[in-house]
Amino acid sequence: MPFPEVEATAEGNGPALNKLVASIIVQATKYGDHSRMNALLDRIVGKATDKLELTLPEPFIVRRLTGEEVVMGAKKPDEEAS
Repeated sequence: MPFPEVEATAEGNGPALNKLVASIIVQATKYGDHSRMNALLDRIVGKATDKLELTLPEPFIVRRLTGEEVVMGAKKPDEEAS
């Protein structure tokens, strides 16, 4: 929906929910207030999770010219205990 239509929805007659959402979008756009849009999207779409999934690379062996082997990469949590 083009911005002039959003403004018209916010100012005109219509369902209260449409006017509410349109007025939040208009105010957020006019004043560059991302927190209003963030709050609106949190209610409509749902809040983004704070959980981060971490995938560790498999360990690998580097062989030096001297024949020495060095294990590189992350170790799995159960391997660190031993």
